Amino acid sequence: MQAFIDKISGAERLQIILVTVVFLLLYYVVYLSDYLNTLTIEIDFSANQAGLLTFYWPTPDNAYKKSDSKSLQYHAGENRIRVQTRAFDEKLSLRIDPDSTANKVQLSRLSLKRFNNKITLDSRQLAASIVATHSLTWVPGDNAIDMSLAKNDPQLLLGNLPFPKTSFIFWFGLLLVLTVQAYLFVRLSRLSQRMQSKIIPVVFAICLLAYLAGGLMMQDSNLLALTFSSMASIGVCASLLIAKSMVSSDNLLGIAGSALIIIPFIAFLLVQLFKTTHTEDFREALHAQYDASNTQEPEGPGNRLIHARDALEEVFSRKFNIRQPLLNINAESKVFVFGFSPTDKVIIGKDDWFFEGYGGRRVEKDIVRSFDNVTDYMGQNPFTRQELEAWRIALEERYYWLKERGIDYIFALAPTKALIYPEKLPERLLAMKNRLDRPGRYDQLLGYLKEKSIVPVVDLKKALLREKGKNRDLPLFYRTDFHWNYYGAFIAYDAIVDGINDAYPHFMFEKGSMNEFTIEKKPDWVHRRFMHMVGLDPERHKDDTYYTFFPKQDSPYAQIYDFDKNGISDYSLPGMTTEKFADQPFTVRKISNPNGKLPLMYIIGDSFIEKTLGYFSLHSKESMNFRVVTEFPLTPFSDTDKQPQLVIQEVLNMYLLQPPPVNPPEVRKARTRALEKMMN
Repeated sequence: MQAFIDKISGAERLQIILVTVVFLLLYYVVYLSDYLNTLTIEIDFSANQAGLLTFYWPTPDNAYKKSDSKSLQYHAGENRIRVQTRAFDEKLSLRIDPDSTANKVQLSRLSLKRFNNKITLDSRQLAASIVATHSLTWVPGDNAIDMSLAKNDPQLLLGNLPFPKTSFIFWFGLLLVLTVQAYLFVRLSRLSQRMQSKIIPVVFAICLLAYLAGGLMMQDSNLLALTFSSMASIGVCASLLIAKSMVSSDNLLGIAGSALIIIPFIAFLLVQLFKTTHTEDFREALHAQYDASNTQEPEGPGNRLIHARDALEEVFSRKFNIRQPLLNINAESKVFVFGFSPTDKVIIGKDDWFFEGYGGRRVEKDIVRSFDNVTDYMGQNPFTRQELEAWRIALEERYYWLKERGIDYIFALAPTKALIYPEKLPERLLAMKNRLDRPGRYDQLLGYLKEKSIVPVVDLKKALLREKGKNRDLPLFYRTDFHWNYYGAFIAYDAIVDGINDAYPHFMFEKGSMNEFTIEKKPDWVHRRFMHMVGLDPERHKDDTYYTFFPKQDSPYAQIYDFDKNGISDYSLPGMTTEKFADQPFTVRKISNPNGKLPLMYIIGDSFIEKTLGYFSLHSKESMNFRVVTEFPLTPFSDTDKQPQLVIQEVLNMYLLQPPPVNPPEVRKARTRALEKMMN
């Protein structure tokens, strides 16, 4: 080693040191500083109800600010939440707010990770780390900490956490790799000078790009990634210099230019491939492939290669750690540069408004159907006369069947966002709509029912458009979500109550008023599922506004559920529960109000009507919401002790694209009996 070092001249040694320092500083600025100051927290827990989990990382004086927090939704049952926070001193405490409502949570595991170093705390170690709590009680168990949350801002503070350290081996390895790379780069530079080559800038660019590619792979401190990309780039550069004597300078520059693109790309793929085959996931997938094979056949080399291929394909597609950044780049370039959607399910309109496009959607239970919202909006997929009549008959069958039981029924049609905000659609769609000038299925069915049917029908599009014309400050729909917001939901509620009072004057409901609420705006909201559908990173696009309606102190809504503390929103509605109707289980969402006028009300329909449940709870001692699309569930009516006085059913116009609903035989017979009675 000493003899090798002696062969390096003093000038070369200085150059190697300077290049090493430059590469080290570059790597630190571009990658290392962020990763050293980032802590990944992963928490495993189960909860009785859905809620919102908020992490607060402390300031240097051990205080907590809203700006230093991240909130993530969780669902009822088992959850695994992962969040990245700013690293903080071990002497300070991490604050976790499990929810703002009463709930029961079982905390089983918490992991802390920096680079590839990960420390996992089990329930016993977590219990030892609890330094303070607020509005919650906890009991340590064998496998989890059982926590009972109160309603007034429960908090859990964890201190003396064993943060993972960056090892000496990592720093030594990184310095060694950079030094070897600097040595080879300096030697290549001198060789290029001796050969009087003019491609030294290209050589430097290739080395630098491949170096940065390797650095990007080092998010989990894998030095092999940096080593591989660096050596590969230097090898290619050396080949270019050797090829100098074989080809012309112009051709050589062309080859070098191509290498600028090819080498970083190959480095990305090969490093990821190597990393995938050296993971526990790959070994588990490989064993699973062997176990699933036919053990009666001999396991020859060919079969093993096939198993290895299948295991690699399975794991590589999940563990390719730049997959999501590449998807984000693809989506952002399409949405914000070229102005079109990366998926057919979403249309990107003006001002980055999202609208329904084409594609499959789940309807009843596990049934998935394809919906072409654009064709319907253009009026190019109209109802046939037979389909309109089938809808009329189906609704009348439900009306008469309920009437026989002394239950009133009202039907509401909900519009998709394009029917309320057509001006936000792409100009090409607006021009085509104006040129065709045809009604969609919403207007067709509404007009037919108003003319031919005895069933009370509420036109929610008319109410929403009227309110939109009055108040331009508050949008009725989310910009990046297909649903109406809680302002739009209130306008729908208001219109349905008017329809009930007109059709059934004996109810004469006294409607809630917008003046009874204070509206809280959250301007940095994002619907994560919709962002993922488009391929955008939700953390980079928290720019939609979420509205929560808080009842004022003198409002009757303040006495219902927890609306006085949490407002009416998706996060405050009660979770889905299983209710027994004559010993038959059925999934419902319900709200109790002792001051309600009716004993029981059913509100059935899709996710749009679900948002009105909080408003309708004003009028009934118990309001039950069933999540259906177009079907008519009979299970809730099987219990004679739980018969409602009113049933409200809503259907979104997108679901008019599927075949008309068909009722069970006992419901169909009710209309026949009613018509026979009229004839007699």
